[in-house]
Amino acid sequence: MRKTLVAFSIIGLIVFGSATTYIASGEENNFNLKIGQSVQENLFSDNNARITSSDEGSVFELDEFNQDMHHYLVDVVSYRNKEDQSKEAINDMAFNMQLEAIALRDKAKKLDVLPSDEEIDDLVKGKRAMMEGGVNADGNEVNNHEEAYEELKEVIEGMGLTEDQYWNEYVPEAIMITYTSEKVKNELVNTELNKEQSVNRNIEELENRHEEWNSTKDEIVQNYINENKQEVDEARENI
Repeated sequence: MRKTLVAFSIIGLIVFGSATTYIASGEENNFNLKIGQSVQENLFSDNNARITSSDEGSVFELDEFNQDMHHYLVDVVSYRNKEDQSKEAINDMAFNMQLEAIALRDKAKKLDVLPSDEEIDDLVKGKRAMMEGGVNADGNEVNNHEEAYEELKEVIEGMGLTEDQYWNEYVPEAIMITYTSEKVKNELVNTELNKEQSVNRNIEELENRHEEWNSTKDEIVQNYINENKQEVDEARENI
């Protein structure tokens, strides 16, 4: 098997792509455990096995602003804060993270590309197999597999779940946010690379498309704000 450089998205499996590249091995503040505890405190209902904000549905179905999700994101930003940012700055960052997720979900609905249950099931199975087995869908070994798996176990411990509960009950809902973003990206930005091009050329293409996607996301969010100004302003005031 050929080794491939893949950073496991531990936090991405929890929620939100903007935190997916952070690996907290060796951090004195026990980041992974704290994040798991924040999920348990803010995103679980009282029975600790159902990830809901109300009887109406999942906290991850971000059709509108959610206070519980905001409190969780404030924790994420705070635990990663290495620049002594103010509480106001942290609050704004958390708000904007949720705003982006809401805007992208709204765009996915308009494009008719919301992930299906079958897509989510297949994605979760693949993520679990890669995390537990250390081999990706192409059969390539993933670097740092054992270390990443131990870090994930710390998160699960903080959440107060078994591994089966994490994968079967939590991840299918949480991963909806990041996969919705991915589907909108695939719909609006050309993500295919020319296999006949050089590696350096493809890296350049990836960088260009990353910039294009960031610009596209900004436009999607701004359009959502323009179309829902009163709702966004009220949410910003109340959160």
